[in-house]
Formats: sequence, structure tokens, C-alpha cells
Amino acid sequence: VQAYLLVLDDIADRSDLRRGGPSAHRLIHTLATEKVMHGDLEHYSEAQAMNAAQCAIHKAALELLALPVDDATARRALISLHKNIQITGVGQMNDLFNETTTDALDEAAIERVLTQKSAYYTFVSPLELGACLAGHERLDENVRQYAMHVGALFQITDDIIGTFGSKLETGKSVNDDIREGKMTLIAQHALAHSNVADRERLRSVLGDPAASDASCEIARQIMLESGAREYAEDRARAYAVEARTALSDWAAPDENFKAFLAELIDYISRRNA
Repeated sequence: VQAYLLVLDDIADRSDLRRGGPSAHRLIHTLATEKVMHGDLEHYSEAQAMNAAQCAIHKAALELLALPVDDATARRALISLHKNIQITGVGQMNDLFNETTTDALDEAAIERVLTQKSAYYTFVSPLELGACLAGHERLDENVRQYAMHVGALFQITDDIIGTFGSKLETGKSVNDDIREGKMTLIAQHALAHSNVADRERLRSVLGDPAASDASCEIARQIMLESGAREYAEDRARAYAVEARTALSDWAAPDENFKAFLAELIDYISRRNA
């Protein structure tokens, strides 16, 4: 499931790197070029990566059906998986829309993506899937709220790292999100709180795949001066508090697992890669 989502995400984001190495479609393109294959190799590489991703999600479904559970449990698990992947897909569509629309976006549009695209695939889906396989009819509402908040925390932290982090630590260029025009909470806040000149300069760089490193650095400086990084860090801390509150209200059947979920909040909050 993770491979399926990340392969498609890298194509949508035009990302050349994933975890310090080439993303799937770029790896295929390199191999096709070395073998002097003919035709449009950009299209070939992206199409083959998408085919591999499709195989991965179907393989995931088959693995679920192979688990030693009764038919009703297997059905609940499959419904949960595909429902949450569908929501993630809608979030991906909204993310791409936010990058390309010329309309001014409010924070609610960004938060929809934080929830749909990020929270569902990182936390809601795996926790609900586990609950289904454990024989529960539904995910406890406190755990769902925890998952929504900690998933948003994960994405905001990821966006901060992706814009202000280190390539050596993240395995990706810190200019990728800027060149892609990724409409993060950081970018949205900077556009809404910069002066006219800085806002226009930022708009000219965001989404420009040919933007120089120097131009990206100027864009990053505009974001800093607008208070966008500080605001994103504040929002991340707020989501962490809400996640802890939801978790504290959960009458967990296993205190060790509850402690593990609490540790995840701390880990995500302090990670730098």
C-alpha cells in the first residue's frame, strides 16, 4: 500500500528522489535510457511505474484475503482499506488542484488536504485496518481523532523539513516542494501575509520547475520573513496537543499500545528527516 501511494505521489509531484535514491519512474527512465529503448521514454517510465503501483495495491488486497480470518472480518478489512485509499485519492486530487488554481486559497483548503491525503493513509487507514482484523466493527472515535490530528502533525512536520531541512538528512532536495509549487500551510501563509512585492516574487518561483537554487532560496527567505515557518510550527504543536488529548480520553484495552501511540507523537514532533 505504501509503495502504491508513494510511486504515484512521486509521479504527481515530479520528484526525482525518494529516500535518498531515484524515485521509481526516474529509475525506470535511467534503465530505459541505458538500454537505448525507443519511443517517448518519459511517458514509458511514468506508465510503467503506475503499472507497478497498480500491481502493488492489488497484491495488498490479495494479502489481506490470505490472512487466517473469517469472511466477515476479511470483508470489513477490504472495505476499510479501499474506502480510506479512495479518500486519500481525493486528497491527492485536491492537492494538485491547490497547486494549479489561480484562486487565493484559505487555510481550510490546506487542512482538507492534510486530512484527506495525509492523515488517512499515514494513521487512520492502518489503525482502522488493525481494528478490523482484531474483530472490531469500527475504530474507536478517540483513536480516530488521534489519527486525524497526528496525521496532520506528520504532514506539517514533513512540509517544514521539506522546505527548511537538509538534503543529506531527508534524501530529497529542499527545493523540490518550491519548484513543484506545493501548496503547503507554509506557502499558503506566506502568500497571505507577505507584502505585495514579496508575494508576487514568491508566486513567480512557486511551481517553476526551472527555478534556480538562488531563486528558491529567496522564496524560502520570504516564507521565513512572513512568519510562515513559525506559524506552521505553532500549528504542528497544536495538532500534537489535540492528538494527546484524544489519546488520553481513550479507554485502551492495552496500555502498552496506548503508550506506543503517545511515543509516536513525540517522535513525529522532533524528527528532522
